[in-house]
Amino acid sequence: MNDNGLVSSRGIILEFLNKSYSFGSLFILANELDEKRIVCEIKNINEGLDQISFVPLGEDELLFSEDERVHFVNEANNVSFVTKAMKNHNKSWLTLELPTEIRVVNLRQNPRISLSNEVKDTPGRIVSFGEEGDRPLMENLGDCLDISETGASFEIKASRIDGYYKGDQVELSISKRFSFLSKVRGRVVHKSLAHMMDKENRTYRIGIKFDKELNLKPIQ
Repeated sequence: MNDNGLVSSRGIILEFLNKSYSFGSLFILANELDEKRIVCEIKNINEGLDQISFVPLGEDELLFSEDERVHFVNEANNVSFVTKAMKNHNKSWLTLELPTEIRVVNLRQNPRISLSNEVKDTPGRIVSFGEEGDRPLMENLGDCLDISETGASFEIKASRIDGYYKGDQVELSISKRFSFLSKVRGRVVHKSLAHMMDKENRTYRIGIKFDKELNLKPIQ
């Protein structure tokens, strides 16, 4: 990876795409002018022909033309690439050229530390207040994987999560022992599928940026 975050190694690109395929990771597809935007998942990767296919997550149509350049960003908003559409199969299945490079962005601005069991409560809790932040919309138990002064990574096990979208306001309950970790407010910066045993047993990872920086010296 160079200083601009560009990865051109075919092996690394295929590893990322195959892992995304096995986890059922989601991607947002858009055209050059950002007029068409649709959430999709990978249908197939053909390494021999250097092709990759996507299908929409819902019933939306794939309104992309052959030879059109299509922009991709993953749900975590830290990997993006551009490639060319090869064939549109009845607007429900899109085959494209395998990308020759992807851009990777490091979303973490501060060093993270792992929390000991003496510090965090098991399980922790996350509450979503949605984009407007005026009332609680959903609540899940989970585990705070790591934390920094400006953000945290939180993990939830569920069959499906319809929420915790980028920009949503959330509140974390990480520790009752330390009051500054009992109710921490912030916004979602990414959500990704971290692990999937089957469709009913999935692990989601949510990245949160705090509204205010925390002083972590009491737990270091």
